[in-house]
Amino acid sequence: MNGFLPLMIDLHEKEIVIFGGGEVGERKASLFCEHAKVKVISKEFTPGLDISCEKGKIQIIKVKDIGENEIATYLNNAFIVIPATNDPVFNEKIAKVAKEYGKFINRVDDIGDIIIPSVIRRGDIVIGISTGGQSPALSKYIRQEIEKVITPEFADMSRLQNEIREN
Repeated sequence: MNGFLPLMIDLHEKEIVIFGGGEVGERKASLFCEHAKVKVISKEFTPGLDISCEKGKIQIIKVKDIGENEIATYLNNAFIVIPATNDPVFNEKIAKVAKEYGKFINRVDDIGDIIIPSVIRRGDIVIGISTGGQSPALSKYIRQEIEKVITPEFADMSRLQNEIREN
């Protein structure tokens, strides 16, 4: 954990490649699709992923079996790769190939290059809470406690402060 640094990254026009069309893949896709181009690769997809694709929020690619060469073909434009299948061995293979290609990896079953924090958004205010992947439940609890203090009114305060500053 010593090498991790909290950052805000502009994902506009960046590609996020998710392997796995189940509930975890859907959760990751819904998190990223508002900020980046999302591509989900899987044999099957949840109804939620199908709907997101129909709405143009994500791209889905249906595949049968994927070997290392096929994994690599989907990584060309990837900024972040997320192995989110229900097969830990396959997830490891995806992570290995992604690492060889110098891609950032967000693991759902291990610590990768990127940890997605629990996030509070209040307008332009963004707060991320992380336990370094050690306890997502604790991150969620801390987020819920902070949300009691940092209420939606803080977004209005931020907007007003900016308007005053500009004048």
